[in-house]
Amino acid sequence: MSDCLKCSQCCRKLVIEIGCHDLIREPRLAAVSKQFRTAEGPCGFTVGGEDDGETLHEGVCHLLTAGKPCPMLGPNNLCTIYPTRPNCCVGFPAGGTQCLEIRRPSR
Repeated sequence: MSDCLKCSQCCRKLVIEIGCHDLIREPRLAAVSKQFRTAEGPCGFTVGGEDDGETLHEGVCHLLTAGKPCPMLGPNNLCTIYPTRPNCCVGFPAGGTQCLEIRRPSR
């Protein structure tokens, strides 16, 4: 497996979905993402009840990118929120199959 080339193709071409925990860890994501579930809570689910809003659902609630570069990508092709980037970005395997596929030049 190869290392990341800092090409930022994953940040430019992939759909990046973020969840509640991502928004709590990095509040700047809320301003640049699109909520695609609606209701009373910040994630599209009602907060409160027996747990007083402490339990967060595990589902995806915001769309950060879809067909456009990630708004958190800097002009130097580096993530401007790298230490607090979304879990899907943390888990994306640099040099993995999907990474190599999006690096491949278009024909």
